[in-house]
Amino acid sequence: MRKLVVFFIFTFSFGQIYPVRISDKACLSADKTLDPANQNAEPFNGVNWENEIIDSVYIDNHHYLFNSMALNTNDIPCVVYNPRQFDTIMFAWQTDSEWQKEVVESGLCYYGFSLAIDHSNIVHFSYYRRDESLDMTYHCHGCRDTTGWQIEYVDSTAGHLGNYFWNINSSIDLDTSGLPGIAYISWNIEDSLHYIKYAHYNGVGWDTSVVEYDSAYANMQTGPTDYSPSLKFSSKNIPHIAFYHVYALYHADTLKLAHYDENLDNWVVDTVHSEIYAGIPISLALNNQDYPCIAHGYGAGLAYTWWDGLSWNTDYGIASIGWLETRIRLALDSLDQPHILYNHWGVVFPRYCYKDNIWHMCGPVEPDSLGYDCAGTDLNLVFDHNGQPHISYKFSQIDPQSMVGLKYAKGTFVGVEEYDNGKIEKNSELQVFPNPTTRRINIQYTISVQSDVEISIYDVTGARKQSIMHANLRPGMHQNRMDTDNLTSGVYFIVFRQNNKKISRKFLVIK
Repeated sequence: MRKLVVFFIFTFSFGQIYPVRISDKACLSADKTLDPANQNAEPFNGVNWENEIIDSVYIDNHHYLFNSMALNTNDIPCVVYNPRQFDTIMFAWQTDSEWQKEVVESGLCYYGFSLAIDHSNIVHFSYYRRDESLDMTYHCHGCRDTTGWQIEYVDSTAGHLGNYFWNINSSIDLDTSGLPGIAYISWNIEDSLHYIKYAHYNGVGWDTSVVEYDSAYANMQTGPTDYSPSLKFSSKNIPHIAFYHVYALYHADTLKLAHYDENLDNWVVDTVHSEIYAGIPISLALNNQDYPCIAHGYGAGLAYTWWDGLSWNTDYGIASIGWLETRIRLALDSLDQPHILYNHWGVVFPRYCYKDNIWHMCGPVEPDSLGYDCAGTDLNLVFDHNGQPHISYKFSQIDPQSMVGLKYAKGTFVGVEEYDNGKIEKNSELQVFPNPTTRRINIQYTISVQSDVEISIYDVTGARKQSIMHANLRPGMHQNRMDTDNLTSGVYFIVFRQNNKKISRKFLVIK
């Protein structure tokens, strides 16, 4: 049984100090239920979210629009965000007692945030700075080291990027040397076309290049504009950028993927999907083989598209998200399984889903009854070193007092997942290899006292597929080997029980 923990923090607003009660926990599981007659089934599909308030104000809901989160090497969450209006950037990081906060910059208009942290825990931050007095938009990089924040211009655009600046984003990632690259939107004042640019820090200065600019549509009112760049470096430091080619009048949107070809010394842009009427948000990840995986809109639905080395594959209609004020964030776990956090118009809190053999819809991270519409605001999803998801998102509540703010939550998967349920006898750590496997799996464990031990295999629905062994074992190291010929390709779990305690390990079968 988990203990109920209640925290209190204080926020400053209008010269008064208000105590804020942080939500103890939102525990939601998916709609899927298991057959109660199946006594061998394990519960599955749920995610427990333990959330806390990062910052808040007692005011209307037009705040905390832009935010981005990353974890440092110690899995400590760090967030940049607009605290009230768009004229201030705040940086916050979690401590044992409360969230520490500091001002990054203030005085102008700031939006389109993206955050990354290198192996030395130096924070890198990309964003747009709008100066109305000069009619200029600056593409900026912020760096926080032991001496504080250093801000520099990467590029600039004459004029502004449009009135719908809440749909303007940047995307930052770090190469294997820890040097930042930024994908961002620029604007050609002569023909009013948005297009994608890329900047990379070479250790001395910034190299910039145009990813795609379609001059064929210059001066055409119905011409396309490029939005929503999402950047990732491959293991060989090749930048990949997914983005939308948006036709404002016809909505025959095109999903594109660009990568830089060093031999050609140029960007190569490929079409992934055409005429998908997708809306704005997009999120790119590269799997362990450096293959691109993309979460995006398709029609009014959430879709997931991935490259398998030969062709593109797409899961359509994962969830209904609409076209307006949607947000999507994709992350891959250690087995390259997709996890998506998403939000859309008309809902209060983000929804979470993930796929192994099937898509598991885990519902909102908090009950929608606790607040009111927070669509159109940034959300974030990252995994820590233990494979647990961390998210940040906006919240708005009416009771007990109208308040808007930014929340952080850490998730724990429930059911048949990799877990330690109860205290296992010392030295009984379970090891499963090879993983992935094609023909057989080895299960190795060591126990320190004589006890009953049971080992079984479960599939992703929680159904037991096979009992490997059940015996009373003497202390020492033990190993079992099992053929996987009777298992189809997919994800399974080895569940190890000892004296009514259990741990579990996930493995992948590839046929």
